[in-house]
Amino acid sequence: DGGFFVSDSGYNAVLHVTASGDIFDYVVFQDLPNPLYPESDIHPTVDIVPTGITYGPDGALYVASFTGHPHPSGLAYVYRIEDVNGDGNALDEGETTVFATGFSVATDLAFEADGALLVTEFSTDIASFGPNYDLEHSTASPGRLLRWRNGAVQVVADGLVSPTAVTVVNGRIFVSEEFAGRVTEICAPEGPVAKRRSLSRLFQDC
Repeated sequence: DGGFFVSDSGYNAVLHVTASGDIFDYVVFQDLPNPLYPESDIHPTVDIVPTGITYGPDGALYVASFTGHPHPSGLAYVYRIEDVNGDGNALDEGETTVFATGFSVATDLAFEADGALLVTEFSTDIASFGPNYDLEHSTASPGRLLRWRNGAVQVVADGLVSPTAVTVVNGRIFVSEEFAGRVTEICAPEGPVAKRRSLSRLFQDC
């Protein structure tokens, strides 16, 4: 209808923006219990911070989540969102469900032609960054590109420097690495760990 959806990582919500510019809550994520601390701690919960968003092959929305402080490992989910009852949002029970698990600080997602889901993780140890989000820390604690298929998670590429986005174009996989300032093509995606190349070196074969 000319509108679009926005994942808002400050508000922890997915917003529906109409063609005329009106903004409505589509999904508002509630905090999760923090598995790293007892309930009496000052951080009993962690935020669900929505990041990457895409349409799935079934027409539903899928959203990656960058879990908030203290960024517990494995607690970043991919959510499936569908307005089942047709009331213009997915705020009702059962309309937002966990689709895939096993990720840490997920930043983006993209479906492959066979339905497999690619997910970027900003870092495998983001707690080590402290307050310093920069090239030095993201190189020392790099991220990954994962493939999720039927509940199984495969590492497609590791050692990525702060990966923030992934897209699939005609079967080719591209990942942006924020603090490295580059877009990288991930090659041989069906191998145990893929090769990669920077787009500044297109003369090389994948």
